[in-house]
Amino acid sequence: MKITVKIDGSRVQWPINLKILPPGTHFVAHTPKGKFIWDFPLPVEACTGVLQPYMNTDDYQIESIEFADNLNQRWSTDARAVLTAL
Repeated sequence: MKITVKIDGSRVQWPINLKILPPGTHFVAHTPKGKFIWDFPLPVEACTGVLQPYMNTDDYQIESIEFADNLNQRWSTDARAVLTAL
């Protein structure tokens, strides 16, 4: 799975790459000054504090997600949730 995102109006150079995404709701922190650009995915329940999503702005968004389903069919979805077979 490859997730391309935009933060503060600019595409992040390195996408989030995951071999598998377990079921549930997860949070992946952007840590540009850390050892890795992206932190490990955490279940939302394990996060401390309040997670506040950015709403109604194109400056912070998932631009695309590429993944394979259980039949190994590759798919892509864009920022407007349009799903396309690859």
